Amino acid sequence: MCNLAMSKEELQHRGAVVVLNMVEASRETAGTLMESEVLEILSVLAKGAEGPVSRAAAACLGKAVEYGLIKPNQDGE
Repeated sequence: MCNLAMSKEELQHRGAVVVLNMVEASRETAGTLMESEVLEILSVLAKGAEGPVSRAAAACLGKAVEYGLIKPNQDGE
């Protein structure tokens, strides 16, 4: 998960895609991730400049909302 916190966009994207694959694979795994610092990192990345990193992070958060693990914020994220 440390790739998410890296400053290079390519590494952030790879990290976000790995997390997305994990979230989509299992609700239980998604729950574990959303209880960790990963949720905060995804939230920051999803609010960043439009691009592959923010889209992957937003997809992770969207799946967590779909699972009922987190609630959408006021912006619908």
